[in-house]
Amino acid sequence: MRLARLWMRVFPAGMVILLALAMGYLIVSGLNRDGQLAPAAPPDPAILVGATADFLLDRKTIITIDATTWPEIAARFTPNEGKVPGVGWRYYQGDALWLRFNIPSMDTDQSRWVLRLANTRVEDLRLIIIRDGAFREYDWSYDDPTRRAGLSNRQPVFFFDREDIEGAVGVIGFTARGAMRGSVLLETERGFVAGEVRQAVAYSTLWGILLALAIYLLVIGSRLGEPAMLYAGGLSFFAGTFIFGAGGYIHALLLPNWPNLADVLLYGSQPVMMTFWVLLVVSYLDLRQRNPVLGALLVTLALVLPLQGIFVLFAALGYPVPILTDNATPVLMGIGAGVLTLAYYAIRGDRRALRLLVCFAPVVIFSVVRALLYLTPSPNPAVVAVLEGYLDLVLTMGLLAILIVLDLQIREQGLRKQALRNERRFRQFAEIASDSFFELDGQGRIVSAAGTMARRLGLEEGGDFSGVLVHQVPLGFDTLRRQLVAVQKQGRPARDIEIAIAGSADAPNWVSFNLEPWPGEDGAMGLRGTLTDVTDRVERRLRESRQNTLSALGQLASGVAHEVNNLLHPMVNLAQRVRDKHTEDPEARKLLDLVVASGKRAGEIVAGVLNAFNPGRIPGEKMAVAGALMDALATVRSTLPATIILAESIDESAQAAVPPGEMLQIVSNIIANAVRAMEGSGTIQVTLANEQGLSRLVFADDGPGMPEDLRRRATEPFVSGRAEGTGLGLAVVANIVRNWQGHFDIDSAPGAGTRVVITVPPQLVGEP
Repeated sequence: MRLARLWMRVFPAGMVILLALAMGYLIVSGLNRDGQLAPAAPPDPAILVGATADFLLDRKTIITIDATTWPEIAARFTPNEGKVPGVGWRYYQGDALWLRFNIPSMDTDQSRWVLRLANTRVEDLRLIIIRDGAFREYDWSYDDPTRRAGLSNRQPVFFFDREDIEGAVGVIGFTARGAMRGSVLLETERGFVAGEVRQAVAYSTLWGILLALAIYLLVIGSRLGEPAMLYAGGLSFFAGTFIFGAGGYIHALLLPNWPNLADVLLYGSQPVMMTFWVLLVVSYLDLRQRNPVLGALLVTLALVLPLQGIFVLFAALGYPVPILTDNATPVLMGIGAGVLTLAYYAIRGDRRALRLLVCFAPVVIFSVVRALLYLTPSPNPAVVAVLEGYLDLVLTMGLLAILIVLDLQIREQGLRKQALRNERRFRQFAEIASDSFFELDGQGRIVSAAGTMARRLGLEEGGDFSGVLVHQVPLGFDTLRRQLVAVQKQGRPARDIEIAIAGSADAPNWVSFNLEPWPGEDGAMGLRGTLTDVTDRVERRLRESRQNTLSALGQLASGVAHEVNNLLHPMVNLAQRVRDKHTEDPEARKLLDLVVASGKRAGEIVAGVLNAFNPGRIPGEKMAVAGALMDALATVRSTLPATIILAESIDESAQAAVPPGEMLQIVSNIIANAVRAMEGSGTIQVTLANEQGLSRLVFADDGPGMPEDLRRRATEPFVSGRAEGTGLGLAVVANIVRNWQGHFDIDSAPGAGTRVVITVPPQLVGEP
């Protein structure tokens, strides 16, 4: 922004110097042939003799004009229609426009007169002066070396003595790289030179302003790294180039001996100018981020537009490309693409788009009208002269320069306000976020610290970081200290250092340290870091590890179950056969029935263990939850010692239906855990109730209960309160309940016993 302020201070001086040089050069070039400046007296007015001219559009059929051929040619002319004749844009069709006009009497006393065609894009021209039956012909060609002398060679100009043309008939035929109009002017040589000087001053002024803008925009844009400012500088440069070339000064002054190069600058400047205009819109609105598709389309268009200059040169070399060689096409395409894009975003409430659109309103309006008039055969000459002054470009570029400077200031103020808001927001978030932040100097002192975890660890400004953490990180302090030293010495960051901090023995808390080196004010290497509570992440990783182990155990169990089933099947079959042969002994039959039932239940238990670890299991047959519970209690009751009291309260109206084998697994695992917890003596109360359509099964014992850490992880695989326990019983139970779409909960506390509550919906998923 300091550069922008400097630009605003030095811009006026730089522009004055540049304008003085440009104007001085052009004014000196406007000296007349006698070495004298054009007279300061008011110039003589020019006569538009083309306004009364008859016209003829000819395709190279007129070869010779003399006393013999003239009557036939004159008969082909169309009488004047009360306006300046013209045929619009037809140079690529090979047509030539012929004009016939009368040269009036000359009222002034000037002896030297000029007859000229006010068209800077004429290719070839023939002038025939018919006076007293004599035909005198004058030729003018764009490529004629003799035309490269003097300021007037940018358009066909012919000098005459008064007595040679007064009262004569003039005939002009020409082709041009543009609209062909009958803008033939007759004026005194003195008036012509004065007009040339005035026009040179005007064009040099416009060119100097645009060139000064381009230089400063490019310099400041490159220093600030602002693409929009660079594109604006390119736009200003090529706009000035186009104006200077449109006035004929590139051909007449800068490159009189290199007409082809002058053509490239003239006819290529307009498409390239539109290229920078489109790129400016894309960059200023940041379309590559906001709308990548539209941004890519506009950039592609911007890269294609300069090809128009090549097509124009092809036409000059005799290889015309219809329509494409019309310079109005890329201009209208570029203006239309940029303006429509700006209008779209301005309508959607984008103020920056609206401001840029307002800045380019003059050039948009003038360019559209100029292009339309350029394609119009016979516009009003006065209107054409005003529109071809290109004041709109200078006004637009001036507004654009002001807009860019103001936009930089607005953005600077916005960024400053945003930085202040971000600082306040950061401080607020740091105090309430789970992540904490700290900064250390080269001696390990705490420069700043914020956040919940920082407060929990006791990190305070001015404290010794190592002295604080040695008490909070008893197990991982050595690891953390080595990381701190390595970061300071090597100057490389360290990421995600997980350290266990003080907490309960069963569930320590975990903190992740991220460290970044930074040079302190005293030159010593300090540290910046973040603290993140990653206890949940570590525990989740441990659970995933247990799940992987459990999955491997399930695969092992599937093999064991296969072998157990191979043993159970013959036992059950043989028991049934023996039972059928001892029908006369009721007691033996009863015992054998118990063996058969136990064998079947053992098979169901084996299948249940597999199903507990297999999400894609098939539940098998189901029965009412009350019946399944009573059968399971009957099977388990016979295995309980006499010191265990098993009380039951079963509501047979409970609506759920469950696989009996899975119910047996639940009952046997929960009651076995209760018996072990009560050390073989106590009461177990089993209750089944129907609560609002849900079956609620409760197992309550009067044992010692569980600590909170164990209760919270009781359903995780391999978590047990006994050294000899496997930790799989409640994990299997919880998995079965989840498969039932039910809810499993443990309510326990030391000295208060344990209650296991299972809630089952009235119908299992997948049950008809």
